[in-house]
Amino acid sequence: MIRSGVAKYILLIGAEKLSEIVNFEDRGTAFLFADGAGAVIIGETKVQGIGPTIWGADGTQLDAIIMEPDVFTAEKTGNPSVLTMQGQQVFRWAVGQMGDACTQAMTAAGVSVADLAAFVPHQANNRITDALVKQLNLPDHVAIARDIQYSGNTSAASVPLALARLRENGEIKSGDLVLMVGFGAGLVHAAQVALVP
Repeated sequence: MIRSGVAKYILLIGAEKLSEIVNFEDRGTAFLFADGAGAVIIGETKVQGIGPTIWGADGTQLDAIIMEPDVFTAEKTGNPSVLTMQGQQVFRWAVGQMGDACTQAMTAAGVSVADLAAFVPHQANNRITDALVKQLNLPDHVAIARDIQYSGNTSAASVPLALARLRENGEIKSGDLVLMVGFGAGLVHAAQVALVP
């Protein structure tokens, strides 16, 4: 939209209110998911600050994270649906697929792990993050986002919140190169390299 002149600036928002669909009796999900929102404004620049997006979906994993009717939850919260997740299935898929998506995003942007200042993965859990850091062989100078320890898994808000925390902590600054990857229900994923706003 910006390249075509339709818009000068675009506000991008990732927001979730997962507390309404989490079954707090489910030990596999209740402690993971949280509410959150993150936003960024993008516009035209002289230097391209957003790399090509590598994205896709794996419909064979459609049962890994789903919403389904739940009478117990509906009675307690008034919400007739609840989030359920097959944790081990999601873990295996994420570790098996997200490293490739990250590598493709770096290749598409023409950068290597040595060029990165930070890695900002979807904040699903630290075990997935650790596996991806190892797979990508990230150098020690690359800051790793671990906002899940503070904000939980806020789904669509997790990458912007994690990026903001790295900035607040002084681990990255405007203009630094970051590799971001997100994934979720479907299972769907997207990865790209960008300059920190």
